[in-house]
Amino acid sequence: MKKSLEEYEKIVMLKDGSKALIRPVRVEDAEDLLKMFTTLSPETVYNRFFKLRRPFTIEEVQKMTSINFDEEFALVASPLQASELKIIGDARYYVEDKIRAEVAIVVQDRWQLKGLGTAMLQHLINIGRENNIREFYIYVLSDNAVMIHVAKKLGFRLKSQSYGISRFDLTFQS
Repeated sequence: MKKSLEEYEKIVMLKDGSKALIRPVRVEDAEDLLKMFTTLSPETVYNRFFKLRRPFTIEEVQKMTSINFDEEFALVASPLQASELKIIGDARYYVEDKIRAEVAIVVQDRWQLKGLGTAMLQHLINIGRENNIREFYIYVLSDNAVMIHVAKKLGFRLKSQSYGISRFDLTFQS
């Protein structure tokens, strides 16, 4: 990693005029991340994890906040105005063979369709590129029109479709 984690912080303006801080996840975010996950609708959970899963435990979320930034990178988003949630989005990539990474993202239901997911994913890709990631891919349920729109908007191209899951790839020249 070339920068300190604080240098990856970014404030974004959302479509509704509200603002959010996008920043790298910290160990102390575990409880707030767990709270966000517990507020997700079943549809959002299914779109992110491709199954209806049991609720997260604090131990699972602690693993998601205690990461090796050379093997994965995770961002969270926090609203800059009063909100019952301190974390409203989670975006991360998982590095494979040093130049390829799988991307995953979830935005809390009330914060969807405001441009936050797009902003988080774009910021994550920029960070990945700074850290020598040249290929990104994301798996999306084939009926998740919003995420497909976001992927295409950011330049991802459909690579394959199988059993209701689409894979989109984004490649940069080194």
